[in-house]
Amino acid sequence: MSIVSAIYFSCSLVGSVKTSVSPNTSGNADYEDMMQLTQDIVVVSAMAANRPLETSYEGEAVNLTPPYRRERMADLVVEYTGRQAVGLALADFVHGVPPQG
Repeated sequence: MSIVSAIYFSCSLVGSVKTSVSPNTSGNADYEDMMQLTQDIVVVSAMAANRPLETSYEGEAVNLTPPYRRERMADLVVEYTGRQAVGLALADFVHGVPPQG
C-alpha cells in the first residue's frame, strides 16, 4: 500500500471510528478538538498499516498509545533547551539564529 493510499484509508477510518472530537458550544472545533483528532489519526494510521502502537524508530522506543502528553510549544522549548523562547525568538531558535545578548 502506498503512503498516499494508507493516509487516505486512515482518514476514512477516522471518520468511521467514534472519537471524542466534537465541536465546542460555538459550533467550531478548537485546539483541544484538533489535538484529539490528530491523536486519533495517528492511532488509526498505525492500525491501518498493521503496526503496533509500541514500536521503535531509528533505535528509539516510540509509544503511540493514547492519551498523548499535551503541552504548549513554548513550555517544551524551555524543558528541552533551558531557553525561554516565544514569538520571533522561537522562530529564530528553530531556524538556528544565535541568541542575542
